[in-house]
Amino acid sequence: MAGSVTAAADSVRRLISDNAAMTLLRADLLPVSAAILGTILDNPPVTMDVAEFLERADDGLDQLRDIGVDAPQAAQAYLTTWIGQGLIARQPGQGRMETVRLSPAALDAMDFLRRLEHPQSTVTSSRLATVTGLLRRLARSTDPSQEARLADLRSRRDALDAEIARVEAGHIDVLDDTAARQDLAEILRLAGQIPADFTKVSTDLERLNHDLRQQIIVSTGSRGDVWTRSSPESTSSTTPRPGAPSPPSTSCSPISRPPRPSTSRSTRSSTGPGPTASPSTTASSCAGCSASSRTTRRRCAG
Repeated sequence: MAGSVTAAADSVRRLISDNAAMTLLRADLLPVSAAILGTILDNPPVTMDVAEFLERADDGLDQLRDIGVDAPQAAQAYLTTWIGQGLIARQPGQGRMETVRLSPAALDAMDFLRRLEHPQSTVTSSRLATVTGLLRRLARSTDPSQEARLADLRSRRDALDAEIARVEAGHIDVLDDTAARQDLAEILRLAGQIPADFTKVSTDLERLNHDLRQQIIVSTGSRGDVWTRSSPESTSSTTPRPGAPSPPSTSCSPISRPPRPSTSRSTRSSTGPGPTASPSTTASSCAGCSASSRTTRRRCAG
């Protein structure tokens, strides 16, 4: 028990010191940061030019100062702080313009604040229906029994036939206002999480792209080797399936170019044109990667 408590305390301590969302939530500047970032970049999550963000942030800071909020710095200074804390991600835009957007950690913090400000006080029927539907789909999808699958399909068909009969008879069930509002609120809640999910996926892809570029720069092997080490499949078994063709070799074995005869132009013109050189005698290529550019040939040959 003591070990688990110690591990939990260490985990929370690391979270407090390393997680940007906790940095925002524990900051003395939380009211200012949440108001500016939430109003400008998280309503819904957007990517914005730096110049436009600074202009809108300065206007927001002036409004906060008018009601007595202590915000002594300019928007540029706060932006530098937020970028350093990992709350804002800066990236190149069109031309020489830079853009900013909230980091995934900042989106998590803003979502946490919204849930604290507007708590879900009751368990809505729409949320229960969502959970129940997911459980039923999981049960159907993981059951390999043909009899169970057919029984479920027939049951749903009978339910549809009964509903069709009720509608044909003029009996149409309509949601009341309370249930409709609950369903709408649940739809808006789920839809509001989608932009943040896309932002997190985009951040993960940018991190993967950056890591691959760094590995390509510092690696002494080929790009194919870097990709093999970085791809998820590199951790799985590399044994080929029975009957599958063997993967091509990635080793670079330069093909040496035969020496060109040192015949002067005047001698060639007098003796007539010689045989046409084949592509293999005019350029050095790599047997492993079929490199064609001059830079790649030098790397493979080396």
